[in-house]
Amino acid sequence: MAAAVLAAWFIAPVDHRERATAALHCLSGLLNPADPGLRTAQERVLSLAQKGLEQVRAAFAGAARPSGAADEKQQARAESAATFADDLARLLYSASGASEANHPTQTPAARGDLRRFAFLVLHLLDALSEIHVPRVTVNIVQTIDHIASAAPKRAFLIAVGAVTGDETYWREPAGVDAALQLVRHFAADYRAIFLGDDETTAAVRRLLESFVRLGWHQAIELAEELDELFS
Repeated sequence: MAAAVLAAWFIAPVDHRERATAALHCLSGLLNPADPGLRTAQERVLSLAQKGLEQVRAAFAGAARPSGAADEKQQARAESAATFADDLARLLYSASGASEANHPTQTPAARGDLRRFAFLVLHLLDALSEIHVPRVTVNIVQTIDHIASAAPKRAFLIAVGAVTGDETYWREPAGVDAALQLVRHFAADYRAIFLGDDETTAAVRRLLESFVRLGWHQAIELAEELDELFS
């Protein structure tokens, strides 16, 4: 009975904002458990979160339609959607181990296999990339930066979609720092995905142009460096 109630909250987080968020935090230990015996539970929780993101994306898109201003109900649903997306993105970031990677003084927690975790959550990060809220986008970027080795090209394209779709993010100093760090890491560690691949080279240019248009000097400098690298 309890499992059915939790599932109902997960599947419709916009309708059960506080309960779905509380359930998500309660079960966060199952997002990337070190115990292999919990893998089935992990897959179940991530599957429910994926289903919940279907409602989240619909609510967020409904309030963002250009046909007219969102009414109060649509706006409230969009805010609930953004809250759930924010919590999920932050918990995935933490579960990946990216937090300790970015703060080396932290004691690493016991976690499951990173490659397996990456394959399980990339589709979640892809869905989250449609929620254009800077606090969600930055966690997507930093999580992908940490788990990219599992599927570099796919991971990079998800990150680019998140960044280029979120215009508010382009104006955030933390946003530009995280995005450019991602590009530098990929250029250094996964250079092969850019060489001779029109899709990824176009994607990296699209990402950099988002920041170059706003005059971020570090983006301009990096774009010039990469022009030499890819030429």
